[in-house]
Amino acid sequence: INQLPSAALNNKISDISTRSYIYDTIEHTKNNDEIFQEMVNLALKVIGGEACSILLYDKEHQDFDAIVVTGVSPVFFKSVMIPSLYPILKETVREKEPHLLNLIDNTAYSSVVCAPLKMRGQVFGVIALSGKSNEHVYTERDLYYIQSIANRASLNIENRLLYESLYMNLLSTFQ
Repeated sequence: INQLPSAALNNKISDISTRSYIYDTIEHTKNNDEIFQEMVNLALKVIGGEACSILLYDKEHQDFDAIVVTGVSPVFFKSVMIPSLYPILKETVREKEPHLLNLIDNTAYSSVVCAPLKMRGQVFGVIALSGKSNEHVYTERDLYYIQSIANRASLNIENRLLYESLYMNLLSTFQ
């Protein structure tokens, strides 16, 4: 007797497939600029939403600088989105953990999910994804996926930097 896979098994298969897709996509990027753009594309494709951004964190000035913004104009993002997202961005940096926030009445967004970009335990940036419509109310599963994207990209960036440093040291030694 053939039994159909259970819903739990289908969910697990879907999760593994999605994580594999995330890992493969990030591994095939050529440089850090491309990886940041690919993170935004992946987040919008896998999780969905209206706007996504990568923000680098300036620890000294306690400020965020958007290096990739998709879905809204850069002017709107800087003047409206960053000020309204600032508390959740700061919390993400402080706790070094992903965060999920669903609101009812907000002019800029109704749902936000964000995750820290970390290198050697220190947060150097945040990926933030926001939705305005009722269909983009984020869940714990979305939080898991945004964290997977952030972790994989951070690891990839760190490996590139270590490789470049090692290469420069070897080159210097040979010279």
